[in-house]
Amino acid sequence: MRQLHESLREGAVCADKQFGVAGVKHVGVLVGRSLRCDAVEEDFELAACVCGASSGTAQRAMIDAVHREAGAALMSLASSTRDHAATVGLLIRTGLIERPFEGMTQEELAGMWSTSPVAAALAATPHCAGEPRDTAQLELLGAVGLHGGEALVEILQTGRDQHREAGRFDTSATAMDAMSAWQVNELWSAVQVVPEGLLQPGSRLAAAKQLFDARKVRDLSALSQLISQDLPRSRRLLNEAASPAVRAQLDARLDSTPAASWGLLPAASFAWAAQARIRARDSQAVPLMSPGRREAWRTFAQFAPDYVGMDIVLADALVQSSHSLKGK
Repeated sequence: MRQLHESLREGAVCADKQFGVAGVKHVGVLVGRSLRCDAVEEDFELAACVCGASSGTAQRAMIDAVHREAGAALMSLASSTRDHAATVGLLIRTGLIERPFEGMTQEELAGMWSTSPVAAALAATPHCAGEPRDTAQLELLGAVGLHGGEALVEILQTGRDQHREAGRFDTSATAMDAMSAWQVNELWSAVQVVPEGLLQPGSRLAAAKQLFDARKVRDLSALSQLISQDLPRSRRLLNEAASPAVRAQLDARLDSTPAASWGLLPAASFAWAAQARIRARDSQAVPLMSPGRREAWRTFAQFAPDYVGMDIVLADALVQSSHSLKGK
């Protein structure tokens, strides 16, 4: 954690050269703060504000500072953020989601599952893809299965997702859109969905319900034009850079999509997550996410953090397993 704070302080000093008085505030807050876990989220918020700048030395300095110790940054963020939505949003906003996470011990991972299962899954999957090789990996797979679900373990070991259609918007979403809120809630209660591990079918359905409930929120609806313009480009990028399993997942999200503008939300969620996690493995495979798209994705995560978090873990598992199985 000390390395993370040192990196952030160095970044803030560089940012000061461009931000003037505002930069002094960043420097003063970061340098003057003790190494308390509960301060790390504020560090990330400060870094994210500068990372969100349109261009310039300050933006680059803070991005480099956050990314320099990506594993430590992920662990610190998971242990200090106030809630799940904050973790997912800051992963996107700081660009950490486009970085690889390595070097964490099993003890460190164990402490992350309860505070941020999405962050823990991202840290664990590089060690779990393919068949287990030793006892330590078997134990790690046990933790992944408990918190991420057996579906996550299966994807990591086989590269296949048997629940690909769970959580997408299809004709049933169109039918629910015509119902009253009371009817939708009655239907949902009758289904009796029980969320389990991150990628279990019940959890995917619960995340889809969260997104469905938020589909017409003004800030989320405002993304519809950007998404409709961006999806063809994202699909072309993934056709060139992604494995068949990743492409099949996106195709499933686009199958029987509701005609309403919100119908493309699930496809955009997965497409952006897949591009980010592909770039984490190979920075040349896909371009860096643009500020506009990153902000749109962050807004998406604000209203549907469970859905966006689910897709980040799903995309990461598919990307990790495809590389692991290819090497066999």
